[in-house]
Amino acid sequence: MRPTIKTVLFACALCAVAPGQRAASAQPDPGNPPSPSPAQPLPPAPPPAAQPTPSVDPNAPPPAPINDPAVTAPSSTTTTTTTTTTTDTSVTPAITDTDDSFNDTWHDSSLQTGIGVSTILGGGVAGFTDRTMRDTTSSVGGLWGLRMTIGSHIPLGVDLAYVGSAMNLNGLPGGQSGTLIGTTAEAALRYNIMAHMPFNPYVFAGIGWQRYDVTSAHVTLSDAGMNETDNLLEFPLGLGFSYRKDGFVGDLRGTFRATTDQNLVLKNGLLPPFNPTSNDFAPMHTWEASAALGYEF
Repeated sequence: MRPTIKTVLFACALCAVAPGQRAASAQPDPGNPPSPSPAQPLPPAPPPAAQPTPSVDPNAPPPAPINDPAVTAPSSTTTTTTTTTTTDTSVTPAITDTDDSFNDTWHDSSLQTGIGVSTILGGGVAGFTDRTMRDTTSSVGGLWGLRMTIGSHIPLGVDLAYVGSAMNLNGLPGGQSGTLIGTTAEAALRYNIMAHMPFNPYVFAGIGWQRYDVTSAHVTLSDAGMNETDNLLEFPLGLGFSYRKDGFVGDLRGTFRATTDQNLVLKNGLLPPFNPTSNDFAPMHTWEASAALGYEF
């Protein structure tokens, strides 16, 4: 009987332990999840969420292009080269314009006339170069003049001038005192050496008419050895210096005037012959030193 009871108790114990072992084997190990079976198919992935389609404005400007870094570097180099070229071009015309203003010698854009037209008024001193004339008149006399220059800012211009002079007479008969008045109208070609510069030296030569009159005295060739009037052909030549600033002109010049056909004062006074020709009269060449001020446009 005892063996039978032991067998029954052992069988009951096995029955009690078997359910617990099956429950423990059924729970998965959290540290080692079970690997899916190769034969078992994977579940399908969920579809992506639908994105809303943005609305497009037909009047909106197109988006700016995105610069590619690989292309930006060459573009920057090209821009730098273009900037350098533009700078050189902007400087070159300025130099060319300045040079053209001096190379275009027959036009000056800084003046209204383009060539320079000036009018100056001045005075100075004058005298005769021949000794006979210096003995008959004062050694130095006064001089005044008005001159217009057409082409003061181009290489070749024209001077049109009126010149007046006055000298005292010496040794008149009867104790008289008189004055020798000279009146001159002349034209001269003028070469401006530095036509476009403020300081301009120039030379000139021309032709003119000259008249002398004895005033405040009565003289005759027979009693004084001189006539009361004389008309001459004269040839002025000389040099001058002008300074121009803001339209104003200052001028200094020296002039020599050669004359022909003089008939005013006998070379030898009252000595014969008493029917003289122009060769028997003293030369009436003169010199001048003068200064003048004026304006040009």
